[in-house]
Amino acid sequence: PRQKTGLVMFANSENGLSIHTEIVEEALGGQHPAFAWAKYDDYNSPAFRFYATVKEKGAAAGIAEFRDLLKTDTISESSMNSLGYRLLGQEKFDDAIRIFTLNVERFPNSGNVYDSLAEAYMNKGDKEAAIKNYEKSLELDPKNSGAVEMLKKLRK
Repeated sequence: PRQKTGLVMFANSENGLSIHTEIVEEALGGQHPAFAWAKYDDYNSPAFRFYATVKEKGAAAGIAEFRDLLKTDTISESSMNSLGYRLLGQEKFDDAIRIFTLNVERFPNSGNVYDSLAEAYMNKGDKEAAIKNYEKSLELDPKNSGAVEMLKKLRK
């Protein structure tokens, strides 16, 4: 505001956000830490490289290749969840389940990761595993009304 400068950026895909930091730094100069609120991984981040590897070679190969990095918090819970949902949207159920299972292993106290794993199992048709994971999600997050609704549907 003091400099009275601004920037408008258009992109033709959601991945356009992956380059926003560099574009703004190049156009306006300096670093702009306010972008951290977007919680969107840069195109060259470990999360994007992991996603590209999983997309190209499959979840098992991606996990093997990034094994050491995945032992750290470098790739966030939300980034892993996003990857799992992309795979789920492509009906790559086994790969989505591998990614969501890894997220459960990395973040065992998050009700959200169990909810996502349950959804993947449900989409694959494994009702028993879906129920088990929705129950765990609800145990960790009693306010998860989505899990309550899904358990009602699955138990009918």
